[in-house]
Amino acid sequence: MRNLITLILNERSLNYKIVEAQDGIDLLKKIKDDQKKNNKIKCVFTDEKMDYMDGSTSVAIIRDMEKRNKIKKVNVVSVTSFEDESNKDFIMKSGIDFIIKKPCSKMMVTNILEKFNLLS
Repeated sequence: MRNLITLILNERSLNYKIVEAQDGIDLLKKIKDDQKKNNKIKCVFTDEKMDYMDGSTSVAIIRDMEKRNKIKKVNVVSVTSFEDESNKDFIMKSGIDFIIKKPCSKMMVTNILEKFNLLS
């Protein structure tokens, strides 16, 4: 997934920096640090299955921090292999903007980045 996003951004000659997190806890730390410094994280692709904290839990915390005005809005995409509707509903309720089913294609990622106006 990381390689695919990097490939798309490089093909468009966009000078975005890819920030990688090891798990949901690391993701929260990196978003908080970024918002304190320069607020450059515009979009997060998170896996639903991660060590220590899953994607839905970390996104629910991000959305809570946004509501309490501790951070600015971050676009979030969940990348998952879950197929049934109950899992999809659970993921969406956490505050995810989009869900991409694994394996994902270049077109899927490109469409989402365009919806977030990140490929202009």
